Amino acid sequence: MKYSPNCQDSRETMLKDIGVDNVDALFESIPENIRLKELLQISPPVSEFKLKKQLQQLSNYVETDAISFLGAGAYRRYIPEAISSITSRSEFLTSYTPYQPELSQGSLHMMFEFQTMLSYYTGMDVANASMYEGATAVAEAVFMAKRIKKKLNRVLVSTGLHPEYLQVLRTYLKHSSLEIALVPVDEKGQTDLDELEKIQSIFSSVLEETPNRMNAIFETIFFHKNGKEVPCEISGKLILDDEGKPIYIQGNTRNITERKFAEDALRESEENYRSMMEAMEDSAYICSPDFRVDYMNPAMIKRIGYEAIGKLCHKVMYGIDEKCSWCVHESVMKGEHVKTEIINPLDSKTYNISNSPIFHTDGSISKLTIYRDITAHRQVEEDYQMLFHKMLNGFALCEIICDTAGNPIDFRYLATNPAFENITGLKSEDIVGKTLLEIAPDTEHYWIEIFGKVALTGEPIFFENYTNVLGKHLELNTFRPGPNQFATVFADITDKKKWKTSFNNPRRWNP
Repeated sequence: MKYSPNCQDSRETMLKDIGVDNVDALFESIPENIRLKELLQISPPVSEFKLKKQLQQLSNYVETDAISFLGAGAYRRYIPEAISSITSRSEFLTSYTPYQPELSQGSLHMMFEFQTMLSYYTGMDVANASMYEGATAVAEAVFMAKRIKKKLNRVLVSTGLHPEYLQVLRTYLKHSSLEIALVPVDEKGQTDLDELEKIQSIFSSVLEETPNRMNAIFETIFFHKNGKEVPCEISGKLILDDEGKPIYIQGNTRNITERKFAEDALRESEENYRSMMEAMEDSAYICSPDFRVDYMNPAMIKRIGYEAIGKLCHKVMYGIDEKCSWCVHESVMKGEHVKTEIINPLDSKTYNISNSPIFHTDGSISKLTIYRDITAHRQVEEDYQMLFHKMLNGFALCEIICDTAGNPIDFRYLATNPAFENITGLKSEDIVGKTLLEIAPDTEHYWIEIFGKVALTGEPIFFENYTNVLGKHLELNTFRPGPNQFATVFADITDKKKWKTSFNNPRRWNP
């Protein structure tokens, strides 16, 4: 039954146009005594897909010796009925030139898009469309091949091709210069593609059907005696007599439960991976070995402003026609993980880039590239470095050294600023990496105790103290930036101390 996508508003409009209030009014002419007053004792409606599955399950219980050859060349597929209704709606097709063989120019555009997509995903140079059925498509494919290879006049056809297709092809070629040459199939009912590869250069075209009429592979569900579903793969081939007539089918059934589990696990893993990629705030894309973009997450699409599937990565990301001078593609294709940092010439932003290989089951490798915008982070670092070098106060970052009992006994300099050198007279290159007692063994121990307490407890301290080594009064603000570390910002207040002492003890003038 054709699917009719009528909503409630549409039904009410149609009832109003024919002059009735409801659907029941359409059946008033039926005598009351013969009307059905209750619901039929049948199962509730199900989808076409589920109905087919139920019928398949029922057929597994039917014992029969009959052999069916129905469907030679017609293979399992499922097309929801709503598809034809949706795709034939007028808003998807243009309304002009309806007199052409196609429905409209909109149909031609749709076919062009289909052919383009099919050629891209199959790697074929050409792909046809708008064929009424398989036999016509076969014949048109032969004529297309002839137009490409004008000087060749033979068509190599596998005997596994559907016999009706072959007959239609013979009819098409009856009054042409093209000659059909048949190639046999092996004992498995398969055409030797390697052999075809060797000899096809002398033919205009090669026709091979997979799966062909001689062999078929499909999956179904069997039911164990305990009621458990068992997924199985059925393979079979058609056995012919000397005259080419079917005798019987030879086949086998294989339990594919483990494979299905693996496929389901892989599917779930892929779905989780995709969900993770689409939820990422960092922009990312996947690139094929030939530098073509295969996937972009929403963050990457938002960043560049469009979805660039199938385009060259260096053109999309950096606006250049050739491979980037900093490209790490070859290293990633060897299985290496590479991290880089670049300034993008398109937006002048700084990115931390992680490049990782993705290994596919067929042995191929793709490159996953994740971009993290660190422009703000780098700006903060630059500002910090400027402040670090321009600040008037001295700065030192150190790590505390303890004995076996955990008591501070020394500390090591990790970093100092230029103001540190101006105040102490100690150059950074002479002290970084060395301990305090290595540099100044006579330093008072209370400095180690004070700094050690900050590094071990995390409690900051602001204090003033005098150092005999330097002969100066210092004002220090000390805190812990990390485990077993302390940082101190200090100023020389010696002159301030002298002035204060002089102010509190003024000299009296005796005239």
